[in-house]
Amino acid sequence: MINGGCSDDGFDYFRGWLIVQGRDVFERVVADRDALADLPAIRVAAADGNEMECEDALSIARNAHLRATGEQPPADAYTIRYPELDSAWDFDFDDQAELKRRLPRLAALYLD
Repeated sequence: MINGGCSDDGFDYFRGWLIVQGRDVFERVVADRDALADLPAIRVAAADGNEMECEDALSIARNAHLRATGEQPPADAYTIRYPELDSAWDFDFDDQAELKRRLPRLAALYLD
């Protein structure tokens, strides 16, 4: 719902935004996706139609390595290990009734 849905890149850029919100926010939202609705920035974004993205956050480690060593990170440094997907979340994300059931607070901000 946030950012009008998400492509692969859109998800990564949103993930960057979420990371820069800090560890406490990140962990709270990972544990309860609907907790995003409690964040003031999300409430403002929902009302104003703003997108929550921070592509630059995804380059922090690379840039730090480059600055510290003067060299590019090793080629295998960009391997991402995603966790197993939760099969309970394998549903049609265009189904607004299901989104309202699963994420009621976010749906109240973004749907209807």
